[in-house]
Amino acid sequence: MHEAAANMQQKLILDLLYYFFQTKEEDRKEEEVAKKVEAAIEELDRWEAYLGETKAFVAGPDFSMADVWFYPIIAQSIRMGLDLGKFPNMKAYYDKVTARPSVQKSWPPHWKEEPPMISPFKGRI
Repeated sequence: MHEAAANMQQKLILDLLYYFFQTKEEDRKEEEVAKKVEAAIEELDRWEAYLGETKAFVAGPDFSMADVWFYPIIAQSIRMGLDLGKFPNMKAYYDKVTARPSVQKSWPPHWKEEPPMISPFKGRI
């Protein structure tokens, strides 16, 4: 499972999101963005299918450390404009974990009060 979760972090955060943070807008190449988006969507599709099998949390029916590691990747991606409309199993997972009291208590206050400064995933994923 660790390798699979690392793939999600790699494709969404390190490859795609960091590209937007580290590359000046005038230097970004749309074909490079398209490749990174395609890889991210493939990884999201894998997790969508996997979460459809577990019907609960990442490692099974109970919340575990796997979810503690995985959930922030999804939350950060949504903050950056990820639309889970095409990923109903992931949306159900996200909603279930977001509703947990521990997540509500630790939710960054500025996420509740302010829109993100950039939304590089919006309209792409």
